[in-house]
Amino acid sequence: MTQRRPIRLLAIPLLGALLSGCAANPSFIGTTSYLPSYTPGEPMAYGAVRLVIGGTLLPGVPDETADAAVLAAMQDQGMHETHFTLGPVPRSPYAVVVAFDAPRTLESSYLCLGAPVAPPPGHGHSLRVVMALCRGNERLAGADGHMPRPTGVDDPVIHAALAGFVRAIVPMMNPERPLEGAGMP
Repeated sequence: MTQRRPIRLLAIPLLGALLSGCAANPSFIGTTSYLPSYTPGEPMAYGAVRLVIGGTLLPGVPDETADAAVLAAMQDQGMHETHFTLGPVPRSPYAVVVAFDAPRTLESSYLCLGAPVAPPPGHGHSLRVVMALCRGNERLAGADGHMPRPTGVDDPVIHAALAGFVRAIVPMMNPERPLEGAGMP
């Protein structure tokens, strides 16, 4: 009996640490997808990745102000120090497209086709987010889920939630090729 007691005492702080990690990222990412040919970090050869924003993150806030908050929240959040810009990147076929308050039927592969996203009117406490890393019209990685609806451009939920989405589409390794680099073919 006495041998189990230290394990129970250790379990309480461990559980607390795990739960505090959940509080740091308020987003819920339900689905991720990766093209097997995607090599994480490949877009960085061009120095930056163009960021295209669709939908409405903050109703009533000018698009330029909301876009600047999104851009700032996403900088260097990927595993490969991903730098984003709202302008074009010369000769780069890469872009990250994000849709806020996206319709339920929108999939991340659709974002790479360049079609406009018509979001439903914002309501509720959370909003659906769909994000894709595109090479031309091809989706390399995608994530969709929900985040709490932010209350303003300085709301820390923007940074925390979008950081989770960026890490999902710019991982350290492609989950479709888990043994690559480990001496396995």
